[in-house]
Amino acid sequence: MNNKLSLLILLLSLGMLTVLNGQTLRGNVVGERSEIITDAVINIIGGDEQGTDDQGVFYLDISKFKVGQTLTLLINSDYGSKQMNYVVPSNPRFETITLRRNNKLFILGTVQDKVTGRFLSGIKVTILINGYEFDIPSTTTDDRGIFKMILNKSGIGDETAIQLTFIDVGHNRYGDYSEKVFVKDRGAIAIELEECSYCGSRDSLRIDGYYRSDIAVEPGDLVIIRAGGVIRVGSFVGVSGPGGLPNNRGVFGLSLASYNNFPNWNHAVLVYRFNDYEDWRFYQPDKENKFLVQEAGKLEFWINDRILEDNEGVYEVEVIVKR
Repeated sequence: MNNKLSLLILLLSLGMLTVLNGQTLRGNVVGERSEIITDAVINIIGGDEQGTDDQGVFYLDISKFKVGQTLTLLINSDYGSKQMNYVVPSNPRFETITLRRNNKLFILGTVQDKVTGRFLSGIKVTILINGYEFDIPSTTTDDRGIFKMILNKSGIGDETAIQLTFIDVGHNRYGDYSEKVFVKDRGAIAIELEECSYCGSRDSLRIDGYYRSDIAVEPGDLVIIRAGGVIRVGSFVGVSGPGGLPNNRGVFGLSLASYNNFPNWNHAVLVYRFNDYEDWRFYQPDKENKFLVQEAGKLEFWINDRILEDNEGVYEVEVIVKR
């Protein structure tokens, strides 16, 4: 019995260590002067995530990956952050990761269907801090449902809240979702979206002049306006899309500003507002035209052109109202 037990222990000591080495990436994180980093979070994109212990050591499960596969590792800490590649070897060795001081923070996560667990691609992810869009571009989830953004946290405290907004821009199949995290939260974020039976009403309009619609909005409604189509402006000016024409496009280069309802805006640009007493807005084709309604009203549309009689064509406008 003792011999069998001894043999079992020997096999385990040999075999289990082989399994551990074959499935686990073990290493530590240090600073530029070899100081131990105990608050680092190491994440394999599409894989495991672990933090360093009080010795700066971490263990990552790499059993789902094949030998020779290149992995992307993101390391976040108060000391600094780093992105690096790691090629899975047949016999992983102890890895030392050295960080340089910087103000970078990687924001990483996945988005999936709450019911099916399917990872969702094409979900737009936007960062907001203190209610304002931060100065880094939005991103979208890839085919694995993964998103990654880099934030410069210079001047931003660990307790600062970051608002992440997730929008199914292309399909409108999932409801919008927001998640609040903090700068000090350095781990990956797992987001689950639910399909919504009511993702907003949709109306299609054809605009070639002033039009007061029957689309009623209320405070708190999110209104999204998308436009296409063309209008031939006058006999000589040319063809305009919803974004309008620069005012120097008049005949012989003369300014079109005097023909505008709003002289400083593009000629023939689509304009709109949400009620009678609100300022008009102009359509921007290179941006998302979405707004949170503050006062109840009905949408109005107009063309920035004082002489509409000699125009031909319409702008095709889609209005989505989400409550």
